Amino acid sequence: LFRPRPTHRTGRERRYAGPVFGEMIAAVREALRIPVIANGGVFNHHTHDELMVKTGCTRTMVARGSIGNPWIFKELQEQKSSESFHLPSHEEICATMARHVFGMIELFGEETGMRNSRKIILAYLGGRGYAAHLRLEVAHLKTQDDFSAFLAKVEAEGQSPDYLARPTGRVTRDIDFA
Repeated sequence: LFRPRPTHRTGRERRYAGPVFGEMIAAVREALRIPVIANGGVFNHHTHDELMVKTGCTRTMVARGSIGNPWIFKELQEQKSSESFHLPSHEEICATMARHVFGMIELFGEETGMRNSRKIILAYLGGRGYAAHLRLEVAHLKTQDDFSAFLAKVEAEGQSPDYLARPTGRVTRDIDFA
């Protein structure tokens, strides 16, 4: 009986940031006789595939890449089956973000739920064509009523026409695979 061993790309001492050390994960995979799960820097199917190639691992784990982007799992599944992945609509982003934040408030209470939700709200908005002034407002959200008013603004403003006109419309997060 054995358990797969996840190997993270950067480590706690670097606060899980910086380049992905694919060669290091590959060396761990080659040294062990158990499956190694590559972890780190997976934000879409492109970064997923690059991590698999760089490490030689047949298994990966998604962590931070799913924060504000729960659709990543559908994207990876559809990419694997050669289906066409459709990015979430503005309405779907808003509804999912609202469900996430209201769930955090229900679970942790209003003060802690909102404090913990601010970074999650930014993840939902980041790289998706939402105005900078909306992202700046997130730091000031303290109550459920604050969030509800903010959500109404996001719903009304929507994503920028320039973003919507892009051919891929993909969340933009660059990962350095060292």
